[in-house]
Amino acid sequence: MKNLKHVRIITKKDHDYYLKDFGEEPKSFQEYINLELGLLFDENHTIISVNFLKKKTVVIVYEIK
Repeated sequence: MKNLKHVRIITKKDHDYYLKDFGEEPKSFQEYINLELGLLFDENHTIISVNFLKKKTVVIVYEIK
């Protein structure tokens, strides 16, 4: 069986939700993206690509093993 590929789109709205829920430890948008990438890595997913579409829109393509 081939590995399943997923696409995760992160926008400014996602970052705003994060700030609302975890205001005690605020992170910049870039730090939030790094947090999301770290969580995927911790779950043993393989990051295929990270693309910035607009100023605050990121598309992450990754494989689930």
